[in-house]
Amino acid sequence: MLFSGNASYSHLELAFRLTCGPDSYGPDCTFCVPTNDSTGHYSCNNVTGEKKCLDGYQRRECNDCVPAKTCSPERGYCEDPGDCVCYPGFSGDDCSELVCSGQICNSSSCKREHKFLSYTCGQECVNDTCECQECPCEVECGENGECVRREEGDTCECSEGYRYNGELCETIPTTATQSGTTGSEVYIFVGVSVGVVVLIAAGLILISVTVCLRQRSKKKLLINTENVA
Repeated sequence: MLFSGNASYSHLELAFRLTCGPDSYGPDCTFCVPTNDSTGHYSCNNVTGEKKCLDGYQRRECNDCVPAKTCSPERGYCEDPGDCVCYPGFSGDDCSELVCSGQICNSSSCKREHKFLSYTCGQECVNDTCECQECPCEVECGENGECVRREEGDTCECSEGYRYNGELCETIPTTATQSGTTGSEVYIFVGVSVGVVVLIAAGLILISVTVCLRQRSKKKLLINTENVA
């Protein structure tokens, strides 16, 4: 205790020591729990708490395979210590090989025209290359068409003169012209009509000529009569 005149003062010194909790490291108490499961694959730096990826893993959460062990997401997945676990129908370090290993290709992936498609017919693979027989075309086209497979789905290619109506290939109807008559009927009808018109016109011309001749004859007869008188 210090005295100064009539006043007194006290001086107190305190010291603190902060300690990080469990699984916390460094001056900032960085939290880190060593993990080796689907959430990550890493250990912890005892000084800084920084995550250190286990062999075969990389990225922030140490959950991705290293480049040399990259697995195609369509063919397999990464599993410790960085190995690729291939889906059925694939094999190799990076699951790049197509192998069925004697299994049936039902619901497995097979390569066809540089695309991976799912086959559900249960056809067996041959020659250890996953050459699966694709499912048969499922559209009934009838005897005048053929079922074909396209990316948008199965459809029918019809023979000439036929069209696909959504169920089968049917005959394309002849285009109607007037009142349900066909082109040939109209042609005949028009031909007959033209003939009738020609006959009528010829008749009218003949009548006109006859009338004209009769009038001339009457006129000559009248002139001769006047001359005689």
